[in-house]
Amino acid sequence: MAALPRDILSDLMRVLTSVRFSLDTDGSRYVEVEELSDAYLKFEGIRHRFRARTRPLDREISDAVLPELFLQIRGLIEDEQFMMIAERIPYRTAYPPREIPRSSWIHSDLIHTKRKISVAQALNLLLDTISRLPLNFETVFAEDTVETVMDNRFADEAAKRLNRIVPIEQNVAPIQFDIIEHRLIISPQVNSPLRIDEENVSSARDELKSQGDRIAQQLEQSNCDRRLLESFLDLQGKLASDTDVVRLGLTNIACEVICDKFQCELPDAVSALMKAHTLGVGMYVAQFPEWQRFTEQAASVELSSADIPAISSAVDAIVGKLEENPEIADPQVPRTLLALRSLIADPQAATKKAIFAVWRSLENLVIKVYRYAADFIEKTISKAIDFGSTVVGKGVVVALMTAALAGGLAMTPVASHLTQSAWIAKASEEVKMQIEAMGSH
Repeated sequence: MAALPRDILSDLMRVLTSVRFSLDTDGSRYVEVEELSDAYLKFEGIRHRFRARTRPLDREISDAVLPELFLQIRGLIEDEQFMMIAERIPYRTAYPPREIPRSSWIHSDLIHTKRKISVAQALNLLLDTISRLPLNFETVFAEDTVETVMDNRFADEAAKRLNRIVPIEQNVAPIQFDIIEHRLIISPQVNSPLRIDEENVSSARDELKSQGDRIAQQLEQSNCDRRLLESFLDLQGKLASDTDVVRLGLTNIACEVICDKFQCELPDAVSALMKAHTLGVGMYVAQFPEWQRFTEQAASVELSSADIPAISSAVDAIVGKLEENPEIADPQVPRTLLALRSLIADPQAATKKAIFAVWRSLENLVIKVYRYAADFIEKTISKAIDFGSTVVGKGVVVALMTAALAGGLAMTPVASHLTQSAWIAKASEEVKMQIEAMGSH
């Protein structure tokens, strides 16, 4: 076997020392002492063995030490308990950048920490770095090419990390999503009242539909602003469809706001009927557990009008990507997202429920696409889908990931102060790295 260049050994040792430095310096701020001690001992055993095998540097060191280091680092990454700890600890280099030789093979994030990464991400970058060294790995992977094995292994790890980070279920929100044949669609949501309330709810809905139809006729015969009529007809349409109680509740709130705005244009009797109608719809949606959960969550979440610019930017970013690639989503998806955004178009008038509704719907899109991407990667690696589907689907999946990532990155500043949404930043970093990897092959 060939002798390893001295600069490669030095850089590897410095990166390993930086990981230890990160565990030493910041570990106790993020992890319980007992958990940190176990993780530290696992890693330090690997670092110490590598150091012993490569010292002193003035002697010839065989590149046989690299396969051993590769397998040991891979073992750490496959250790879920270790990685759960490593994901919570930020990576910090132990040396000033000017003291680290910039080898052409080493990943920049392992030298310069301008972009925040975790110890877990640093170990994955280190493993990727080792795998791409122009050295002999045939003794480790004799049955396949190094490139194929490495690509599959890193893709598999990315899929596992995404599945670990991203929530399994979508939120209770105005919009939930599905992906059918690589195409993003809006998933219908059927209203589900409690069984004991079904008869009362059905009677109330029939009465509200009848009452609303009569009001709509009076509005059509009047010279009221068309926006008021359109808002009321939209409310009636959602009431008649008997689907998605959360969207119905939000539409009712929007309609109530518009009714107040144009009250002066209506006869007192019609205005009173509309107020009574929106009040009745509000009482109707209150019978559904989904609306109750949604309103409770909206009341507790720390969202405000100050977050509206970032949320609106996330909608624009996703819609822009979907419009660039219209084949990846049903046209109803961007239209509905823009309709939701209109609920918060005026930050001063936007309610907390409206802000929360847009946020949760965006989260649902990101959840669905990120988990779909992880599933696609796993199936591709395991050959669970045929080659033709892989070739055709890869470009579409990357386009979907890119659209969701655009939204995820725009959402990250807001997600950083929301406990339940903190996963967005980590997941988006993983997706970004995977898009880059998929684009390079």
